[in-house]
Amino acid sequence: MTPASPYAATKRMNELQLSTYRDLFGLGVFALRFFTVYGPRQRPDMAISKFLDAVDAGRTIAMFGDGSSRRDYTYVDDIVSGVVAAIERVEQGRYELYNLGGTQTIGLRELIGSSSAPSASPP
Repeated sequence: MTPASPYAATKRMNELQLSTYRDLFGLGVFALRFFTVYGPRQRPDMAISKFLDAVDAGRTIAMFGDGSSRRDYTYVDDIVSGVVAAIERVEQGRYELYNLGGTQTIGLRELIGSSSAPSASPP
C-alpha cells in the first residue's frame, strides 16, 4: 500500500502502529476509516456545511473544477452505528481495518444540485 499524500501516509502510519501494539502486547484493535462524514454539528469548513450555509444566505455556491469529482459521503448516524458495532466485536489479539462508508459516490455537480442552491458558479 503506497500512500498518495502526507495525510494518507500519517493514517497508514497509525494503522501500522496499532498492528504493532497487537503484535507486542496482544491488544485487540480495530482501525476505522471514515469517509467524508456529514450531519448535525459537522465541521463548518466541509463542503456540505458550506453549501447549506450559502443556500440559507441566498448565495450562489462556488464550485471548484468542472463538478465531475466524486466522493462517498457518510451520514454521522451511520458512522456511530459502525463505531458501536466495531467496539462490540473487538477481541484480544485481533487487528482489523474497516472502511466506514458506503459504495455510492456522488458527483460535486449533483451534490450542489441536491442542496437546492442557486446555480453553481466558479469561485
